[in-house]
Amino acid sequence: MKTQPGSVSEPAAESVALSPRRETDRVRIITETIVMVALAGALYLIKIFAGFFQKIPILGVGVGIAARFCSHLVSGVLFFASYAPAGVSPFVYSAVYNGGFLIPEFVITVALMIALVRVRALERYL
Repeated sequence: MKTQPGSVSEPAAESVALSPRRETDRVRIITETIVMVALAGALYLIKIFAGFFQKIPILGVGVGIAARFCSHLVSGVLFFASYAPAGVSPFVYSAVYNGGFLIPEFVITVALMIALVRVRALERYL
C-alpha cells in the first residue's frame, strides 16, 4: 500500500503512543531522581553538622561512612538492581556489594584517625 507524501503511515502513528511499560519506566526514573536529590540534601545536612564531631572524630568517621553506606545502598537498589544475580534480592546484593568495600574503608579510616588523635595532629586543624 502506497502512502501519500507527507502523510503518516499506520505503524508510525501507533509508535507515538507510549506503551504501559515505557510509561512505568518514565515514572520510575522521575521518582528515583526525586529520591536521590532528597538523599543528597540529607547528606549535605550531615556535612553541615560535622562540627559536632570535633571532640570525637572517630564517631564522625562512623556516622559519615554509615550515611555513605545508606546512600550507596539506596542507589544500588534503585539503579543497579539489574546487576543482581538471578534469585538474589537487589537489597541484599547492594548491601553485600557496598559493605564489601565500605567496611574495610571504615577500619582503615578509624585506624588512621586513632593514629592522628594519638599524635595530636588534629588539634592544629580542629
